[in-house]
Parts: sequence; C-alpha cells; structure tokens
Amino acid sequence: MKVIRFYKLLICVFLVTSLCAQKPLSDSNGAWSLLSDYSDEFNSTTGLDLNKWDNNINDWGVWTWEPQNAWLDGNGFLHIKMVNEQHTRGGETYYFKSGAVRQYKTITYGYFEARVKGCPTFPGVCPAFWMYSIKQSQNNVTYNEIDFMEVQQRQFDINGIDCNTHYSINGAAWINTKNYYSAPFAPNDGFHVYGCNVTPSNITFYIDGVQVAKNDNQYFILPMNLIFSMGVRPPLMEYGPNGEKLPVVVLNNPGFPTEMLVDYLRVWT
Repeated sequence: MKVIRFYKLLICVFLVTSLCAQKPLSDSNGAWSLLSDYSDEFNSTTGLDLNKWDNNINDWGVWTWEPQNAWLDGNGFLHIKMVNEQHTRGGETYYFKSGAVRQYKTITYGYFEARVKGCPTFPGVCPAFWMYSIKQSQNNVTYNEIDFMEVQQRQFDINGIDCNTHYSINGAAWINTKNYYSAPFAPNDGFHVYGCNVTPSNITFYIDGVQVAKNDNQYFILPMNLIFSMGVRPPLMEYGPNGEKLPVVVLNNPGFPTEMLVDYLRVWT
C-alpha cells in the first residue's frame, strides 16, 4: 500500500511540475505564470466545462452557432463543427450552422496561446481563435477585438492567416489594423501553435513560436472574452453594398460537415 501511495504521489508531482513548466512557445525561458482559470487542456472525459465556457452564444449575422457543434472527444481535443443546414432565423434563411465556445470570465492583458488544426473544407470556412469585448466602455473606447488567428478565409490563398485588431471609439465605425501572413504551410494540414502577447504597450502575434506581426497598443484596454469559433466566409456568404454580410444559397455542399480541432488553450501573465 505504501508503494501504491508513493507512485500516486509521484504522478501528482509530475503532473503539477509539467503544468508549471509550460511556457509560451516563443519564450520558453520567460518568467511566466500560468492562469489556470483561463487555460484549458480539454482533457476532461465528462465534457466541456460549462462553468468556464458558454457554448450557446447568440447568433450573429450569417453565423448561427449551436451547442451540439462544439464538444470534447475524451481524448484531449475540442471539436468545433460546421454543417450545411438550411434554416430560418429572424425571418431570413441561412445555410450553415457551426459551433463556438466563449469564456465567461474576461481578461485584458496576457499571453494567449492555442494549438489548433484548421478544418479541411476550403474556401468559405474560417476557424478562429480570438477575444472581444461585450458591452464594455472605458476612456471613450467602446469595442475591442483581437483576432489571434483567422484561417482559410480567402479563395486565392489557403495559406493565408489573419492576425487582426479592431476597436471603436464612442461607438463609431471600427478602426482596423490588418496583419496578413502567408504561412509556409496550409493551416489544415496539421496542428500549429498560435500565440499573442497583449500588453499595455504592444500586441505581438506568433505562429509556431515565430513573431509574425507587432502593433502598438493604445486602445485595447477593455475586458474581453476568449472564444474559439468557425465562421462563414466568401464564397459561402457575400458582402452587400454597405459591407453587410449576406447569405448565399448553398445546398448539399460535399465539403460538409467539417471540423476544426483545438488541443489546448494556455494563458499566462
């Protein structure tokens, strides 16, 4: 019995040590402290932690998100699925349903990193890892959004990855900073690590531990919610004359259902 207890203690020490040893891929020697309240290894065998994640967020524009399209497989991965399913919402007909999971707790600054595999269907489906503010306002800033990664958005380049920022002052139109990165890989060919260090001074984006963009930070001051999602992009939707997002009739597309996978989310300070 003492031997069994010893090995149980050894396993616990190993797990705690491994967790504490985790550092951002771009800075493995930095003095980082893991924030467990925001991090998730997605290793639960009992399903998504619904005390941490909201999987039933409000539909938005051409994006319909349903809880059944986001789940844990019991083997350490979060799955987010999109299906080609005609449905009516608000008197308008749409053609895709997807999944999204958004954290309840908010955060402004930190190092955010996720290991993600994009979905095989291309073009028109955008796996994304991002955070945004909801009904927050501070110093005239009324909206913040940081897109750590949005992939497979463009018909002309499957390797294209967007690492963008959006903010609004006094509720006016968004002000955007777009960082387009043509990766030396297709984001759906396997898992890749997407990271972003957000400080009061800078927002720095990393892919597989390599810096791909850096922006000054003056306006990203609001508490934001972390989210994983898949959204519809052209040619499966289109933009109207005023930039509005409009549905496109798509029935029985052979590329669906399609899934993105997330291995982990880790957040440090």
